Amino acid sequence: MCRRRRCFQNEKSFEKDEDCGIKPTEHTYVSVLSCYSVAQQVKGNSNLTKEQNQNIVDALAVFEKMKESNLPVNNYSMNALLGVFTNALRITRAEEFFARTYQEHQLVPDSISYALLVRMYCRAKRTEKAMALFDEMKEKGIIPTYQAYKHMVFKLVDEGYVEKARDYLRQMFEVGGFKLSPSDIIKYKSRVAGAARLIKERKQEENV
Repeated sequence: MCRRRRCFQNEKSFEKDEDCGIKPTEHTYVSVLSCYSVAQQVKGNSNLTKEQNQNIVDALAVFEKMKESNLPVNNYSMNALLGVFTNALRITRAEEFFARTYQEHQLVPDSISYALLVRMYCRAKRTEKAMALFDEMKEKGIIPTYQAYKHMVFKLVDEGYVEKARDYLRQMFEVGGFKLSPSDIIKYKSRVAGAARLIKERKQEENV
């Protein structure tokens, strides 16, 4: 079963519950929004862009229905909806949502919100913007998540900036108290080996 269909079935399921007098809870809505967020990451689908656009439309409709139900809008629901944009690399929509919509609901983006943007920028090869978010988190006293650090470290290594990546690894341990998991250490070492080749090629080009 495709993820989008699963989202649709989950949505229809709580609509049937409503018909039986069972009102969806905040958790129900967040689960459906999270489902749409995860569905945006599906690869190898020729209709991916079309499906991602429809997922956004459907997720926004679910969010509006949640508000109409007078259920509290909090960072869980906001981050789930933000993920619908970031996972589809809808950068402008994600930035606008991050800058305006949290404030409209008297909320402040948290470490998860920032991690979603960091991952989006890393995937979109906007490394400088991802790094700027770490500076912003530091200014606001927000401790980055493990995932935010991991995406930043791996992206810098992939681009050949191994020393800069090590700076983030140090921050990861000193600020966040995190260490790379055993599986991520294997990935890190493999990427560092690839970066060494990239650095060598750069030096050869400079000497031409």
